[in-house]
Amino acid sequence: MREAWFVTVVGMALVFAALLIVMLVVVVSLRIFRRTPEQNAIELVQAADERAEEEHARVTAVIAAALAVVENEAEVEALTQLPESVLSLERVARGWKVAGRFAGMR
Repeated sequence: MREAWFVTVVGMALVFAALLIVMLVVVVSLRIFRRTPEQNAIELVQAADERAEEEHARVTAVIAAALAVVENEAEVEALTQLPESVLSLERVARGWKVAGRFAGMR
C-alpha cells in the first residue's frame, strides 16, 4: 500500500513539474519576443497609410474610368447625331453611316 502512494505522489509531482517547466518556457518566450506599444502603434499607422494609399489609387482609377466612359459616350453621340439639314451629301452620308454602324453594334 505504501508503494502505491509513493508511485502516485511521484507521478503527480512529475506531471506538475512538467507543467511548471512548460509555463516557464512560455513566460520567458513572451518576455523575449514582446513588442512595445510604440512598435505596435507604428505598425498600425503604417498599415493604415498603406490602406489609404490603396484606396486613393482605387478611387483615382474609378474616376479615370468614369471620365473615359463619359468622354467616349460624348464622342459616340457626336458621331452618331443624325444631321438635321442637308448642306452637303458627304456630311449627310457620314452621319447616317456612323449612326448605322453604332446602331448595329448595340
